Amino acid sequence: MRTKIIWIGLALILVLGLFGIFEFNKKVKSINDMKVDFEISASELLSKFENDENLANSIYLDKVILVSGIVSKSEEKDNKKTVYLSTENELSNVIFQLEDMNQKMPEIGAVVNIKGICTGYLMDVVLVRAMIK
Repeated sequence: MRTKIIWIGLALILVLGLFGIFEFNKKVKSINDMKVDFEISASELLSKFENDENLANSIYLDKVILVSGIVSKSEEKDNKKTVYLSTENELSNVIFQLEDMNQKMPEIGAVVNIKGICTGYLMDVVLVRAMIK
């Protein structure tokens, strides 16, 4: 009886160990493969956060959003590519950190659609793991 319990325990440890290894090595889904939850303009997205941040957080936080707008700035710094979309508020932007470092940066003034995951609002709305469409 005791050896049976030992074998069951060892089998359980093996199964849990294999599951842990599988989960640890699982690839993160690319933003390209994710379904868009919302489509909105940069100005409208910022406006929703400025008007009622709590409501906007409940709607957009951790959601995949396709945002359209005009590129006001793009930069590559500390091995990260960042694109800024202008809004009607000159002091705030919608900021995207690109997922793919090989992606070509858009020119300033270009009208683009960028898909990303919304992480919230401080002075700007920030989206990560973004991909220019």
